[in-house]
Amino acid sequence: MAASNQRTTPEVRTLPKTQKTPNRGRLQFVHRICESVRRGDIAAVRQSLEGFWDNKKENPWHCIYDDIEKYWEKESPEIDASETLLLLRDAVFASLDMQSLSLPIAMDTSELLEMVLGEKSWKSGRRTARNHCASLLVDKIRRGHLNHVEDIGLELDGFGYLVDELHEARLEKYRKAEPDVKRKYAYMEPLLKSREGRRLLRNLSITEERLEKDDTRFEELMQAYEHALVDMEVDLSSSSVFPDATRQVTLNGETIENQSEAERQYSRKKKKTRGEQEALTGFIGESEPPEKGEEGQ
Repeated sequence: MAASNQRTTPEVRTLPKTQKTPNRGRLQFVHRICESVRRGDIAAVRQSLEGFWDNKKENPWHCIYDDIEKYWEKESPEIDASETLLLLRDAVFASLDMQSLSLPIAMDTSELLEMVLGEKSWKSGRRTARNHCASLLVDKIRRGHLNHVEDIGLELDGFGYLVDELHEARLEKYRKAEPDVKRKYAYMEPLLKSREGRRLLRNLSITEERLEKDDTRFEELMQAYEHALVDMEVDLSSSSVFPDATRQVTLNGETIENQSEAERQYSRKKKKTRGEQEALTGFIGESEPPEKGEEGQ
């Protein structure tokens, strides 16, 4: 179920349907992985990634991005590499059972893959990567950067313990989204910064950036805003306050799966790279406005 199949934007040009997938050359492994993602065969991708530690020659994940950089122009000069990079992102995130974090987390796939392969086994590599991405997501939620973070996706990927914190952040953001009333007008900009606020405006068919205070729709809007706020507060207070049975926490209350020394070393030597995350920014945010202070998302 390749999410990239749904990403049809001018910035990300898909491979021509008449173009045959190369079956020879240094990029053969790259194309094989991408084809598996197109078919929705994530199990095959995961099996290949797990097999890296047993047979690096058959599963050369460690050189996949270097090969793209060195040989793409030589082997496929007429094809934009953007879709391939997006498919590889889907491949890695889905194999790690965290497809829901592919959009919210601003981390290059090459960095994430380096983190996984830097461990001594698939199990420890998967754990390290999930811990790191969960930590990044927690930081985003606490800063109120909630775009592309969805409850169902977190639940399916085993991050359900973060849902309550996500709901609290949404509630706080909605509290701050009350229309800004100045003189004779009420401005809608605060509501547009909240997912629930945008939904409220759509439901009321309000497209203006401001309403006059004596407009009957403004009174209707404020009543609907207050009702929605109460509903969110009730839903949050009635939700379970107990963590998942498998949730592990540190003494200071931070959730982890199991922290490793390799992750700490990685964070110290991490180097900035460019690649598929830049391609990703071409379409992120089309469905909702970017959040203040959140670059590249």
